[in-house]
Amino acid sequence: VNPEQIRMGLFCYQALVNIVIRMKPTTDEDVMTREVIQAGELVSIDCIRDDPYTGDGKDGPFLRLSDGAGWLFERKQDMQMMRNLTVEQGSWMIKILNHPVGVGLRRHPIVCQDKLFPAIYPTGSIVLWEHRVVGDDGTIFYHAAGTQGWIFDRRGEEMLVRLVSSGPRVAFTQHDPWDPNFVRGMAG
Repeated sequence: VNPEQIRMGLFCYQALVNIVIRMKPTTDEDVMTREVIQAGELVSIDCIRDDPYTGDGKDGPFLRLSDGAGWLFERKQDMQMMRNLTVEQGSWMIKILNHPVGVGLRRHPIVCQDKLFPAIYPTGSIVLWEHRVVGDDGTIFYHAAGTQGWIFDRRGEEMLVRLVSSGPRVAFTQHDPWDPNFVRGMAG
């Protein structure tokens, strides 16, 4: 595989339609898993790969889920299936409020209960987060520094966390890992 065909990093996408996860980077139905990403859900991606088979641009690019569950795709037969979201990189100190249970770490920037890691941040703990993405409803999802997990800031109108402090932020869409802000940050 040509290195230009693979981009590594932290990316977030939103499903525009229900998509069944694949075991490898293809749209073929014979490699589908039983897990479905529902329309509107956000997912965390660690690798974007151009179509390794046809290269015609009608399928892909292919998106590897950062939790290891498999692959999705941005387009299938030229139909848009996923939308790339802007990820902010920075430093956020967050205090966990959700008394008495705390907040569970999610595999993706998602509110649902079935995509949890076993880690729970207890009420009162203060945690450093390095990335964030904002959902359509205004919910902010934070990515934990040094982990693959995410939390969300609210459930409906109830705030589950409180921002204690924040550092410099750079907004970017990580589809291009050599975003000018990224390059300036690395050079500085």
